[in-house]
Formats: sequence, C-alpha cells, structure tokens
Amino acid sequence: MSEDLKPVDLVVVIDSSLSMEDEAVALSEVLSGAVEEAKKSCPSDLRVQFLGIEGTFAGSEFSQTVREYMAAKGIDTSTLRGRVRDSVKNAGAQEDVARSVEDISSHFDWRENAERNLFVLGDESLEGGEMVLDQSKIQACDKAIASALRHGVKVHTYLGTPHKDSPYPSDEDEAAMAKEYKRLALRTGGEHYIYTKGSPDFVTVLKQTICASRIPQDESIADKKGEADTLENIAKPQPSANICHHAGEIVKAVNTLAGVLDKLVDACRPGNGNHSDCKCHQPQGDAVNSSKVPTDPKPQPPAVEAETPDPQPETEAEEKPIVQEDVKPLSPPQKDELYAIVLMDKQMWQGNKDDNCDVYSHSAKTGALIKKVSDSPYSYGQSNAVAPDGTHYIVQNRSDVWFGRPEEKTAYVRANSLSGGNASIDSFGFRQDGVGFFFHATNSQINYFKHDPANPNPAKASLKIVPAPGETVIPFGQDQSQWVADIAFDGNNRAWLIGFTGNLWVVEDTSSTTEWQARFVKTFPGLELPGQTGFIGVAFDSTGNIYLCGGQRETNRSSRRFIARGSVQGDEKLELIYDGGSLSGSYGDLSSTHFPKIKLKK
Repeated sequence: MSEDLKPVDLVVVIDSSLSMEDEAVALSEVLSGAVEEAKKSCPSDLRVQFLGIEGTFAGSEFSQTVREYMAAKGIDTSTLRGRVRDSVKNAGAQEDVARSVEDISSHFDWRENAERNLFVLGDESLEGGEMVLDQSKIQACDKAIASALRHGVKVHTYLGTPHKDSPYPSDEDEAAMAKEYKRLALRTGGEHYIYTKGSPDFVTVLKQTICASRIPQDESIADKKGEADTLENIAKPQPSANICHHAGEIVKAVNTLAGVLDKLVDACRPGNGNHSDCKCHQPQGDAVNSSKVPTDPKPQPPAVEAETPDPQPETEAEEKPIVQEDVKPLSPPQKDELYAIVLMDKQMWQGNKDDNCDVYSHSAKTGALIKKVSDSPYSYGQSNAVAPDGTHYIVQNRSDVWFGRPEEKTAYVRANSLSGGNASIDSFGFRQDGVGFFFHATNSQINYFKHDPANPNPAKASLKIVPAPGETVIPFGQDQSQWVADIAFDGNNRAWLIGFTGNLWVVEDTSSTTEWQARFVKTFPGLELPGQTGFIGVAFDSTGNIYLCGGQRETNRSSRRFIARGSVQGDEKLELIYDGGSLSGSYGDLSSTHFPKIKLKK
C-alpha cells in the first residue's frame, strides 16, 4: 500500500440478534467486491474490522464479538458500557448499538493519524432493542454521539427491515426510529442508510461508506449540520420586526463595543511606548496585507504594565481571601479532552478573523482534533480555562473575560468584575475546588476568585508568587525566560507554571491566600520543527501526562499551532501529538478538567 494513501480505520459492528443474520451474511458476501470498487473510486490505506454485539454469525465476517476483541487487546472488559449477553431480556444486550459506539470509540486500537470510522447496523432501537422509543433510548443515542465526538469517531448507521413478528406499532414509531439512526450519523459526520422496507445494495452501501470514511470528521459534521438541525427542528432565529424585542441584546452589544473602543484608544494612543501589543495598527512596510504573525507567539504588553496591578471595578466589594474550605468540590464533566483557544491564525493581519478566539477540543490520548467547542467573533484569544464543572472561561482582546457552557448551547456572559485593567491575562487555570487563578506573564501578582456558574461578577482577591528560597531560575520578569505563560493544577493542589521558553516551576503548597513559593523543576526543549518554539499553554490528562501548546514561529510571517505531550519528571523529549501545519497561527492557551495525583521525586 502506498505511503501517500490516507489511513482509514473502519469498524463494522452489528446487532447480533437473529433478525440481523441476513444482513450479516449479505454484507460478508459482497465485502471483497465493495472494497475493490472503493479502491478504484476513492483509494485509501483501509483497515476493516467486523464485530458482533455480544454474539456472532456463522459463515460471515462477524466471527468475533466486541467484548472478545477488547479482551484480546488487553482492555478490562468490566469497564465496557455494553451489557453482557443474557443479562437483559429479549436479547437486549445483543442490540445495545449505542453502547457499542461508546466502547469502540473509547477503546478500539485506532491507528495513529487514521480517519476513525464506525459503521453500526441494527433493526430496532439503539438501546436494548424494541420498536418503540422512550426517553432512555434517546438518551443512549445522546451518549453515543458525545462519546464519538470526544474520540474523533465518525459513525455511519444502517437501520434494517424489522422482523416480521415484531413490526413497528405505527408509522410514527417507524419515523421516530429512523430519526435516531439518522441523528447518530449526522451529528458525528457519518452516512445513514434507512431500509425499513426493501433490501439494500450492500456493494453500494459499503462503497459509499468507505469513500465517506476518508473525509475528515470536522468537515463532514459541518457539511451535515443543516440536515441535522432540520431533523431536530432547530430553526435559525428570525429577526423580529419590533426593535424593542432586541433592546437587551442591543444594549449589551453597544456596551461591549464601547469597552473595545476604550481599549483600542488606550493601547494605541501616541506615547504608549512599545506598540508590540497593539492590535489595531497595521504592520509596516512590506508586511501590509501579508499573513504576518506577531514576533512573539503571545503578544506582550509594555514593560510598565508589569508593575501596575489591575484596578478593581468601582462597584466591586472586595471579599475576604478565598480559601479552599470556602468551596465545595464540583462534579467534573467527561474527561480525556484538552481545550485549546486560538490566539490568532494566519488571517489576523489581513483583517479576516477566521478562527481567532475559537476554542477547539482535542483527544488527550492521540491529539486528534475532536470538534470546535465555541465559535467566537472576537479578534484573538488570549487565554482560556475550564472550571471543574465544565464551565468554559475565555479571555479575548487582552483582558475581557467571558464564561458559558457551550455544550449546553448557553450564551457566553461577560464577567465584568474579572475583566478590564491594563495587563493582559496570559495565564488562567482552575484548582479542583473551583477557585480560578489568572495573571500576566511578567507580573507575579495573581488574581483569584470563586467560580459560581450563576454569578457573572464574583469578587476577586490577589496574592503573590515568589521564588522558593535558594532558587536561581526566577519566574516573572522582562526576560523571555521568565515569562509565565500558563498555570495548571494537579490532584494534590499543586500549581504548575509553564514558561514561554519551556521552563517549568511548581508551587507545592497553594493553601496560602497571600504568597506562594515557586520551585524550578526543569526546562522542556523546543520541538523538532523548523523555527522557534513558544510554549503558551499547559494542561494535564487523568494519568499525569503534561501537555503544552503554543506557536512554532517559522519566519516573521508564518507560525504553526501545536500540542505536545511530556512528563514533569522524565528527561524524554516532548512528543508532538498535534501539528496544525504551517501558517496555522498559534494556540493561545490550553486547559482540561484533569487533576491527576502526581508523585514528585524527592
């Protein structure tokens, strides 16, 4: 197989109840012919695996179950979502299609850099069979979609003809079932095939599925969004003829615009010293209308700002220092994801705000891009953080803080008490008790606050980070080696600080509300890519791996975003797990909801 062909993994999983035997045999008979047809139309480095759900079919390709395959790969089968055969009445465990999507998405041994695809076949509901849906079966589909998206898996679906002894009670029930199979496919970027009446041409079905499997998931999801929204009756908002209906939105937009204009005037006024942080001026000379990115992957403010604490809003009442006992632990969302915000892409200097300030989720295991979490209209994303309950915070245009729950489709709200001031918010992270910390790269004063999803204006306090006694590698300062680009916390409430040039510090005791002591740990080497590495974000996964993101500056006019994985203790090189490609710009920060228990060497 040519090395130039795109690797494609396709797992075909079938409901193993008796009524699906004809589909299993028919698929197996045409497999070789369909693959040959696909090779001609859409060649790929294809790997296909056939699995049955808690059962197999003699004389077919489905000779191994999902559970057997996972056990052979060393997966603890007690962790699988799929239920054991005969544990559910009426062969229900053999019809757990949605649960098999979760298990395959999470545990299959996907090849590195391969397009991940799953083709599921059934003739009853996605949860335990039966011809009538209830809320639990719809929720099972929701969970399958969420798992597939988290792991970058595109799901193709096939709904076959029901057994003659168990028809749909009504046309409405049949339409509802078809909708769930379509929804699972469309929301994950897959194809759907509905054959509740009649028989399919499985050569065509397999060929189309294999060809569709080559397309990147994010492209497929975007392409199918309209059809998915129509299916779920999600209408586009229509403008109201009465302007009063939009009064609140208009006032909010005007206030936001006024704040942006104030920042532009302040940042770009004559005599402001170093204009490297000004986002309103055009590059000089031949850089005009080019794809030039800033010299530093994360723009820095004038030096004088490092000495100026953020002023508190006049309306804010300063509370007593926030201590850990004040905050109850929050329920964490799903794990195994990293969230990166785009500082700026190649279009920034051309006035075309493409994905600046957008937040993307990546697999912590593979680095694969899962989805765009939020699509922001703002010019650039300075920082981001995720509270333990899954609330996302983003910092746009230096110091404007917004928060919301994008996966619940809630609008972002501006946190006025956290926004404003002269210094950029370069670093932002949450401790596992829900206290958030943010600060500027050269200023050791840290602002912190208690996260409350119902309160957009929490009070904030501040503390200082100082070098531990005897330390010679000092965080915070005007030299690039001192810039602290981001902060993350582990399960022992330690704070980990990543420097722009790869220096890593740790604060082992973060219980103090006045002063923390930072100890130097190590320096991460730059990536083995052309140009200069700028580390801008840090996060952990659940096992204790550390992840760094940022911009790899190749020339004065080009940079690429990246995510790399490493260890806080080992001397091994960083592993590049995501490369955005040349001219992709830079990620501005990284976050996760992982708080691993990291053991430090004495």
